Amino acid sequence: MASTPAALAQALVAHCEHYLATIKGPLTLGYSGGLDSTVLLHALLRAGAQQRLTAVHINHGLQPLADTWLAYCEQECARLGVDFAAVALHLPGTANVEGRARRERRLALLQQTSPQGCLVLAQHQNDQAETLLLQLLRGAGPQGLSAMQPCSEYQGHTLWRPLLGFLRKDLAQIAQHWQLHWVEDPTNQDLEPDRNYLRQFIIPKLEQRWPQLVPTLARNAQLQQDAVQLQKQIAAQDWQQLADSQGGISIAELLALSPERQRNLLYRWVLARGMQPPSQKVLNRVWQELLLARADASPQVTWPEGLFCRHAGRLFLLTPQEAAATLSKKEIQLVPQARYQWGQGTLMVDKAKKLESHQVLCLPLGVKHLTLAPVPKGAKLYVKGLHRQVREVWRALGLAPWQRLQTPGLFYQGQLVAVVGVGVNDEFSVEPEADSWVLSWQWTEPKSQW
Repeated sequence: MASTPAALAQALVAHCEHYLATIKGPLTLGYSGGLDSTVLLHALLRAGAQQRLTAVHINHGLQPLADTWLAYCEQECARLGVDFAAVALHLPGTANVEGRARRERRLALLQQTSPQGCLVLAQHQNDQAETLLLQLLRGAGPQGLSAMQPCSEYQGHTLWRPLLGFLRKDLAQIAQHWQLHWVEDPTNQDLEPDRNYLRQFIIPKLEQRWPQLVPTLARNAQLQQDAVQLQKQIAAQDWQQLADSQGGISIAELLALSPERQRNLLYRWVLARGMQPPSQKVLNRVWQELLLARADASPQVTWPEGLFCRHAGRLFLLTPQEAAATLSKKEIQLVPQARYQWGQGTLMVDKAKKLESHQVLCLPLGVKHLTLAPVPKGAKLYVKGLHRQVREVWRALGLAPWQRLQTPGLFYQGQLVAVVGVGVNDEFSVEPEADSWVLSWQWTEPKSQW
């Protein structure tokens, strides 16, 4: 890395110019007014990003000078001709304020970033080293130890960190060269937060013995990123081999993998679905309670982000929404080519000759409206001369337990007249060649499984 302030500044601007040529759409910069984000703001301006840049200041309200910092950032952006936005956060309580403030700040910045745009963050090489040490002390694996990447995807947005190749002292030299001004947060000197304790006390002590500590840790994070990419590739290959069209994976084939590949696949599956991974304790429960359960059992293991379910020899990963029972009622009109969303699926209505298929429900044209609602427990339907218990039919068809709570009953004037997967009440049956309403049910495709 170039050593003089002018050379460092030139290298940073050239680095930004290179990446800006590959990143399309508007840019949202997390702008605190501190040294790091101030240097990055000016580097982006020198790299020609002014027309598509918005600086966003997050006001946590945790410091007496918070409003003063906000006013300063707004004035600086006005002076520079940069679009500016501010977001106020409210963090009640005192438990883990540092962690909650960081998470809420990230979410707020993402909300200010357009889907076609990019969120630009000012973390640098010292931040990378601190993050790796924190993750190591928390017992993280390669995913956590890979720390931050220069360019990554998160919740459908592109995240770009142009400063990861620069030390904090490099940024201070660049700021001095450009004659910049910034605000200082006095809480950075507080040793109570873990990150500050590492920054102010532990890392300086280690650097006395190992002067290249920070670049070495940053290089180690890159090596962990390489390991993570390899794990992702192996998990994706295993997923392709084991997954079926309904988004489940064969438990027998999963157990045929080595324990390391089993754990890797489950962990990567969770990440691929955009969920925060559960603790190792939860993943161990998946292995003990689901993978080794009786063949006819349907256990579940849950954590706040989602749940693993076993059904028919397959393992499923669902979000809480995908697993929740649909309890609402919906009034619908029967008209040609109508589509009605209900819970986790869609009821499609058309007018045609009766189709001989168990996948459709046919009702007489005299029925003009219906109510979609949950099927009551113990409900029966009189179909082809037999009283059929709805949930028993579903069970015999192999419908998953959570889908039984999401499949609608069709009610006419308060009477259950048809059930998806079961049939139509004989009282409303239609002659084979008669015109009729043809109703079919389609499950909503789950969000990307991989």
